[in-house]
Amino acid sequence: MNRLEFNEVMKAVEIDNPLSTTTGRYGSSEQVHFWQNVAINFGGSYYTVVHGKIPLEVANIIYEKYPNNPYEIRVDGGCSDWDPKKWTRDGKHLETYHIDTKEGLTIFLTEMKDYFARKNNLPETEVQRYDELMSTINSEILKKVNPTISAYEWMKADEENGKKFFDTVSKGNQTSFGKMFRQAIDEFDKTVNPYADSDVELDDIGNYIKKVKINAASYDSMDEMRRKNCCEVHIEDIDSKNKVSYYRSPDGFSYQLMCTLGESQYFTVLHYFSTRGERENDKGEEIYINYFGDNVPQEIDLRYNITHNVAGATYKEKTPITPEQKEFVYDELLKATELASSITLSNMKKQENVKKLTLEEKSDN
Repeated sequence: MNRLEFNEVMKAVEIDNPLSTTTGRYGSSEQVHFWQNVAINFGGSYYTVVHGKIPLEVANIIYEKYPNNPYEIRVDGGCSDWDPKKWTRDGKHLETYHIDTKEGLTIFLTEMKDYFARKNNLPETEVQRYDELMSTINSEILKKVNPTISAYEWMKADEENGKKFFDTVSKGNQTSFGKMFRQAIDEFDKTVNPYADSDVELDDIGNYIKKVKINAASYDSMDEMRRKNCCEVHIEDIDSKNKVSYYRSPDGFSYQLMCTLGESQYFTVLHYFSTRGERENDKGEEIYINYFGDNVPQEIDLRYNITHNVAGATYKEKTPITPEQKEFVYDELLKATELASSITLSNMKKQENVKKLTLEEKSDN
C-alpha cells in the first residue's frame, strides 16, 4: 500500500478525522485519523498502522474469514500467520495492526463498522459493500495516476531526453525488420499497460478487479530528479501471481513483465528508457530479457541497448548486437506480449456477448 491508496480508502469508507500527525518510517509527516478508539495512519512506507483498542471479535472474524492472510492484515506488525487470540493482553482487544494492502485496510474498516452496528442493534451494511468500495477506490486511484499516457506522449514532453528517444525510433524504422521490431515493442507496451491502448475497450472495473489486483501511485520526484505526473501501475493476475508493471519516471519510462513459467523458472522482460546507467552504452532505450531460477534450461541475461545498437549481460561491457541476437530479442518480445496478454487483456478486456442460437432459432434462419 502507498499513501495515495491509503488516502483513497479512507475517503471511500468516509473516515476522515485527522486530528494530529505522526512521523512515518522514513521521517515523513503523516496524518493520524481517530475513529472508534483507534488511531489510523499511513506508516510512511508500504503499510498502514492501526493502534488502539481493536476488538478481538473483529480480529477473529478476519482471521477465520481469510485463511493464509492474503490481504496481509498483520497482528502487532508481526508475521502474517499470527493468531490474534494469542496477542491480546486483556482478552478483549488487540493493540496494533499493520495492514499492507488497500484491500486489507478496506476489509478491516468495513468489519469494524459492522461490529459497531451489531453492538448498537443496527443493520450491518458495510461488509457487503466491499466490491463496490474497491471499485470506487481503484477508479479514483487510476484517475489520479492517469495511466493513459503512452511512452511517445511522455517522451514528447521531455525536452532533455525526448530527442534521443525519437532519434532511436526513427533510426530503427529505416529497415523492414526495424519496423517489425518497433511494432513488436509497441504491442508489448500496450499489452503491459492496456489503459493506454485506445483500440481496447476495457470491462467495468468492478468486474476485472475480481481477476487482477491493481496497485498504483503517483509522485513528482525520484532519485533526486523531479518531474510532475510520474507514476507506477502494477497489474497482477490473482490466480497465477504473474505481474506487469508500468512506470513513468522523470527521465523515461519502463514496461515490465514478471512471470513464473514453471517450478523455480522465472521470466522477466523490460522495455525502458533511462539515463541512469553507469556507462554511456547503458543509457537510452533498452530491452532486457532474463530467464532465471533453479530449473531453467538455460539462464539468460541479455540487455539490448537500441539507442547504441549494442547488447550484452547486465554488468558486462556491451558489444555490437548480432543479427541472431536481434532476432532472439524480437521472438522473446512476441512471447512476452502473449504472456502479458494473459494477465491484462484476458482478464480486463470487455468480452462481446455473443448470443448462442437455439436449434429452433437456427432453423428459422
